[in-house]
Amino acid sequence: MITCGRECGAPNDFGAILPGERVLMSLKPEYYELMWQGLKTHEFRRRYLKGQPTTWYVYLTAPVSKLIAVIDLGEAVVGPTIDR
Repeated sequence: MITCGRECGAPNDFGAILPGERVLMSLKPEYYELMWQGLKTHEFRRRYLKGQPTTWYVYLTAPVSKLIAVIDLGEAVVGPTIDR
């Protein structure tokens, strides 16, 4: 976990100082497992904060239905947009 001085953010529920914005992201449990196995290396989102580090609170959807991890991320990699 990245830690920094108080100017970077506020203490979280786990007692660490976290930089940037905080975002709750929901994931299906099977995709979370693929990420930690190294088989899924990208997560695509239509909307995401640009140009700043983010603390990602990972919420797993049913049947788990709980907050499972807190992950510090760097700036998002922004690709071309696709109109649908």
